[in-house]
Amino acid sequence: MMLKKRVNKDCKYYKVCGSALQCKNCKGYTTKKSAFDYYGRPTEPSKKDLEILKERLKLFNTFDDVPRVGDYLKLKNGNYTRFTHGWDTGIQVGGGSSSYYFNPSGTFSYSGSLDPAIEYKRIIKTKEKRSGKIWFFKDDWAMAHNGIYFEIEFRVYKLIEKSYEVECLDCKEVGFQYYDNQEPENCSYCESKNIKVK
Repeated sequence: MMLKKRVNKDCKYYKVCGSALQCKNCKGYTTKKSAFDYYGRPTEPSKKDLEILKERLKLFNTFDDVPRVGDYLKLKNGNYTRFTHGWDTGIQVGGGSSSYYFNPSGTFSYSGSLDPAIEYKRIIKTKEKRSGKIWFFKDDWAMAHNGIYFEIEFRVYKLIEKSYEVECLDCKEVGFQYYDNQEPENCSYCESKNIKVK
């Protein structure tokens, strides 16, 4: 793995954690202050903890086509919520700050209450990033109160405000499409550009 030029090679974890995290020490590597135990106390991650984090982050960042569990949704009132469970056509929100378990597959499992799902087509990605708490078992050892918690960077999404009723003059389908500051250009069913926007 190529290392970023902006690293601090004096960082204690220079050869271990890769460029997975952002920290004040060298803006690309972690420090012992970036990890916490089950009770919220600062703790020093082991080499194995950092290797687990690095590998799972690598997998997590391969998911780029839709909002991911753990990412944020910025609400109209300026508050934030987090995505909690994904479905085929939409994703639920309502997530808190520290109930996201980092699976070996690079996905997150959320524990807690969930709000209704929002259709993927009503959500768009912004340029904003926001840190969020995640956890897994320290040294990959599953036992009570053995979670180690980190803060990592997540994407921020927003809801598309405008919806349009679209009638396709070719396939005759009528449906709604959601866009941000632009009108639909084609039918979502047959991709025809011969449409009527209401």
